[in-house]
Amino acid sequence: MKLLVIAVVLMVTNLVSIEAAPAEGDGTMSGYSADVSPPSIDDKQNCHKTVTVSGPGISDKLEEDCDMDSYVIAGSNSLLVGGRIYSDKPNQLVVVKDGKCELRTYKNGAYQSSSEMSSQDCDNVKKAFSDAKDQADHGNLDGQGDHGHWDGQGGSCDNVKKA
Repeated sequence: MKLLVIAVVLMVTNLVSIEAAPAEGDGTMSGYSADVSPPSIDDKQNCHKTVTVSGPGISDKLEEDCDMDSYVIAGSNSLLVGGRIYSDKPNQLVVVKDGKCELRTYKNGAYQSSSEMSSQDCDNVKKAFSDAKDQADHGNLDGQGDHGHWDGQGGSCDNVKKA
């Protein structure tokens, strides 16, 4: 699976927001965007981040563990969030957790169903993660990659107040 990324990399410990450039002419968004909330603790004392994703045929909010990195690589053709959430096809989002890949499908932006991907397809998604990180690392918009080091920010609920 070849991944083409026109990417912006943003590593923060707080709110992350990146959007692809509007399409020519009509001002509508043609690419992907994602927001990652700061870590918070719910009523059951679980630490989580809320990831809001939008893109071609996708509009969703996902609750992820605080150990997920908060970086976003978003472009007109693909999205990678924290090394766990990936999309390069309309109406499909892949969530990687515990070594397994869940394929989430959408219709008119709304979640429809989930299924576990085969190990081979999951390996292809993980390869696409690596390719996206590498390409973004060496091709930041300012032309200054950090030569192979990936230091996306994880999250911790140490000293985080209950939501």
